[in-house]
Amino acid sequence: MSDRNLTTSRSQVFGDVDCGTECRVCGRGVDDGRAKFCSEYCRRIARAVMDLLNWSSVRRRVIERDDETCQRCSLDYALIRRATDHIRERIDERVPDRPETPSMGDPDAIEEFDWKAHREWGEKLREYRTALKERYGDPWKRDIRLEVDHITPISEGGHPFDPANLQTLCSDCHQQKTSAENSVGERDEQSRPETPLTEFLLSGGDGR
Repeated sequence: MSDRNLTTSRSQVFGDVDCGTECRVCGRGVDDGRAKFCSEYCRRIARAVMDLLNWSSVRRRVIERDDETCQRCSLDYALIRRATDHIRERIDERVPDRPETPSMGDPDAIEEFDWKAHREWGEKLREYRTALKERYGDPWKRDIRLEVDHITPISEGGHPFDPANLQTLCSDCHQQKTSAENSVGERDEQSRPETPLTEFLLSGGDGR
């Protein structure tokens, strides 16, 4: 399945209560007429439980648990990020600082500015970036990313928030897995008898 913003409200988990009536966690009376919790402790319980049901939090913990590594192809995203940072540092070392362009509101500064040097800087930057791309690949390419996949799809009974049912996949592996699951689902749908009559005929006409 694709990454999604799965949402669960406090009302779904603890039920809803009117402010100042009873604690939505333990059911005890609430003194503060504006509150739905009897104490800071119950408030922390609610916050901790909701954190377990918050997709962004769950997703972050799963990726950290899997060491930012795709569980199918073993792509190490942290290594890619370090390599990208290294390439950027090499660019900063080799290419001179960008000339500070003058303010467009200062005609004298614009006239005196060395535009030739500015163009040469841009050409040198492009040349060096091209050389690095040819040697190491494109560090500015954003196609590769990490996503969190439901091992057993929710539609098949998989738990949406249980880390045991979640794994880190790169976007390519995630797309391949989702396509395979959809293909199986389509085949199952096509092979399913469409009408009671079809089901009767497939059973041999005796209802079994």
